[in-house]
Amino acid sequence: MSIPNQPGLIIWGPEYNHPDWHNEGNADSLMPTITEYWQPADTTDLTHAVIALRNADNYLRAKSFAELRITFMKGLPGDSAFTFLGIYALDIAASDTTRLVWKRVTTECDLRRLDRLQQFRHSQ
Repeated sequence: MSIPNQPGLIIWGPEYNHPDWHNEGNADSLMPTITEYWQPADTTDLTHAVIALRNADNYLRAKSFAELRITFMKGLPGDSAFTFLGIYALDIAASDTTRLVWKRVTTECDLRRLDRLQQFRHSQ
């Protein structure tokens, strides 16, 4: 969900190991990075070209807007609720048009001072 008047700042609530979005990472250390890519389990009506195009579009959007994500993850082992993980930025060096690698840049987030998050854009 986008935040009004904060372009490129997203509240993100991915599900750990989602069957279509494949939000992957090391749950034991509370996901210092999250690797995300879209690959639906049932691709009978989707071509590989459509999948590739959608992943490329997601990469280009995230990169061009220098997205930051306020991240709450659902389904971490041993926890059925959403867990606040921190603020994530796209790791440009590790990402490409097939996979997005999100790197936690801070665990601090003052919702009254979202302007302070700007320092974490392009922080790699």
